[in-house]
Amino acid sequence: MAGQDVRSRTVPAVIGPALAAVFLVAYVVWFYAQRTALGGLILSMLLLPDEASGRIVKEWMGGSWERFGVIDRVPVVLVAAGIVGVALALGRLAIHLLKLERWLTRAELLTLSLGVGLNLVSLITLAVGLAGGLRDRWIFVALGGAFIAAWAWRLHGPGAARQACQEGDRPLSATEASWLRLSRRLLWFSLPFVVILLFRSMVPPWYFDVRGYHLQVPKEWYLEGRIGFLPHNVYGNMPLGAEMFAVLGMSLCRDWWIGALVGKLLIGVFPLMTAALLLSAGWRLGDRAAGAMAALMYLSTPWIIRVTNAGLIDGVSAFYAFGAVYCVCFLNRSASAHKVPVSGEQPRVPGAVILLAGYLAGAAVACKYPALLFLVVPLFLGVTVLSLHRDVASGVTRRIPTSALAAGLLFVLAVFAGCGLWLAKNAVLTGNPTYPLLYNVFGGRDWTPEQDVQWSRAHRAPADGWTFGALRHSLRLTGGASEHHSPLLVPFALLAVSRLRARTWMVPLLLLMAFNFASWWLLTHRVDRFLLPVLPLLCLLAGFGVTAWSGVAWRRCCGALIAGFMVILLVQWSTRTVGDNRFLMSLKAFRLDLPNRADPNYFHTNPIHYVVGQLVVPGHKALLVGEAQAFDFEVPVIYNTCFNPCVFEQRMAGRTQDERLSILRQERISYVLISWQELARYREPGGYGYSDYVTPELIQREFVDTGILREVAGLPQGQDCQVFEVIGWETWSAPRGMTHMNRE
Repeated sequence: MAGQDVRSRTVPAVIGPALAAVFLVAYVVWFYAQRTALGGLILSMLLLPDEASGRIVKEWMGGSWERFGVIDRVPVVLVAAGIVGVALALGRLAIHLLKLERWLTRAELLTLSLGVGLNLVSLITLAVGLAGGLRDRWIFVALGGAFIAAWAWRLHGPGAARQACQEGDRPLSATEASWLRLSRRLLWFSLPFVVILLFRSMVPPWYFDVRGYHLQVPKEWYLEGRIGFLPHNVYGNMPLGAEMFAVLGMSLCRDWWIGALVGKLLIGVFPLMTAALLLSAGWRLGDRAAGAMAALMYLSTPWIIRVTNAGLIDGVSAFYAFGAVYCVCFLNRSASAHKVPVSGEQPRVPGAVILLAGYLAGAAVACKYPALLFLVVPLFLGVTVLSLHRDVASGVTRRIPTSALAAGLLFVLAVFAGCGLWLAKNAVLTGNPTYPLLYNVFGGRDWTPEQDVQWSRAHRAPADGWTFGALRHSLRLTGGASEHHSPLLVPFALLAVSRLRARTWMVPLLLLMAFNFASWWLLTHRVDRFLLPVLPLLCLLAGFGVTAWSGVAWRRCCGALIAGFMVILLVQWSTRTVGDNRFLMSLKAFRLDLPNRADPNYFHTNPIHYVVGQLVVPGHKALLVGEAQAFDFEVPVIYNTCFNPCVFEQRMAGRTQDERLSILRQERISYVLISWQELARYREPGGYGYSDYVTPELIQREFVDTGILREVAGLPQGQDCQVFEVIGWETWSAPRGMTHMNRE
């Protein structure tokens, strides 16, 4: 009878892990069935390891060891490190003023202080830019020195800052200790991911959005010496909190190109901060091994290297979003669970924690408007509900409305502290704090109802996208078919949800993820990258899915599986499948790069841009039509995004030949580049839209045949572009003070 009892208790314990293992295998097979190209790459590595690895390593240098160079990254790293040091000092001062040290462990104190400080640095850069001080780097040097001195005085002077609370490890069972040892071994895999992440962060920008506005707008602001309204680039009039690091780098380096790499490197630091918070979340929730697994999965997810390598700011938004959720959901919970000292008070969410959560949520809004809906609204509800629950549990009924309103008000005020300067800047410069959004409510400078319709049409869900088939496609995309997904996240997260009854803290996270997915599907144009702010939550669930069962066989199986996939993901991270992998090529080679556009793996400078840069002499400009990727040009250019009025049409439509020549001469426009490829892409059905004014027939009839423009022959092949020379520009007298934009 005793033997039967043992078997009856053992069989259910075996069935769960066995079914989970079958599910994992089935998911992995489905996952890689969507990725035949990646499977071919992995197969070539297995069958021809020497040849494949040699080819990949040569790609890191741009195809030749003669282009190798890493020492030239030292100035970029030093400037970025200086900004991090100032940000850390600022953030520690802020945490000290909030008296939050006793609530935070050392790891949390470091990570959250850096996050707070970096947003403060961003806001200070914005303020200096609005005042017109971007070309005076000594302003930033003096402010940075003052902040570090203030923190040093706070650290050692009267009223010195308190130390962080001790983590207070509780005794671990044998199973927990085994999981912790395994997770620490696996965490060593994170080192090569970190190295590649930082090096690929310093690869010059190649992605359209980054060259069109993420780094182009900072470049324009720096060259102008101030932050102002950009009538030709609507994106430059939105919150650009993460892009301020590039503005600051440009000012400190006095070089817009090198400064842009400083900004990219700082963006690459944020995933490391998110991973550190995931590690801390494991301790807060009583399972350090799960936190380590979550951090490793986050750092190894291909989406992270993709956006960081490109220079996109989704990793910054993800950190601020997760930091805000962390404060609301975890800091108050662990006071009783882990005996964090709270001076004898009952466990509760102090106002300072609410302020910190709101500020981090505001920092997310300072990066992207959608955080207002995706993050601020649900966290506002969460803060008020937690306040109500606390008072009900304490038996305080008469103060329930007052307490909830006070908590909500604190949160909203902190949100505005994190992003309010951006909203105020837009309100003053455009008349619309959310420019160009909510045009029907606020209006907006240089924005028309037609442009508002064009913008809304481009950013809403597809017209035929409200079917069950469209929903199934989106679920499949986010469930693993997305190009840069990780094979580990979804299956392990689902396994964690299967143990929901024992881990009720998952419920608010699942609700937040469901709200984000619903908002993304209903209200946006469903770009999968825009869901990255919830990626840390998915990784956290996946980490706890790994430790969902305690058996030795399950632990060994998970350890082998994760180790194997870390090797596969590391190979993927080092290749072109996630972007430009020339991370060991010298910066000089990058800046002079002229690749063959026939190469399907082309990433960097458009050869036509290089040609125009050689043709335009100091004191003159180029006018771009259709082309909005203006970052590469080292000569002054005039351009517009597809949502702004066509700059060529504004100057030329309805004018005589003499008037057109007079305008070109007055604005020193000596060359005109027309990208027919981009114009066709914008104008095709379902495209973003563009003015119909510029056509090949119009250019030939009204500009070439009349002797205003002359086409430049001998351009690089493979481009659907034309470059035209303004006839007679050589006779224009050169104005004083106009030069190329190389360094200054």
